[in-house]
Amino acid sequence: MPTTGQQRDSDGTGTMPAERPPDTYRIFQHRREPGLCCAVREAMLIPYFVRPGAWDFGARVREGDSLPIGFQPVPAREATAAFGYYLFHHPCETLARADFRHWTREGPRRLAPDQS
Repeated sequence: MPTTGQQRDSDGTGTMPAERPPDTYRIFQHRREPGLCCAVREAMLIPYFVRPGAWDFGARVREGDSLPIGFQPVPAREATAAFGYYLFHHPCETLARADFRHWTREGPRRLAPDQS
């Protein structure tokens, strides 16, 4: 029988962890390299190299909502668990919501202009 917080897997022989809530990330953008972004989970400390004057706060995003182009949720979870931060490249000068897209199981889906 599954314990609290777990449910039976599809064939009923074992257990798998219950779905976890989506993570929220703070995204910082490098001033001299605008496409270079650093994502940090909301509950984690900001890395020492993200210093005022070199990095700007760009956005706060949550998995399941629209995400910046270049941000991938699974690698972000793995990198922040291992290192405390996730670096990615965002191809636009700023982290404008118009450049965000929804992430689905099939992959990224760009937002239509009226959904931003």
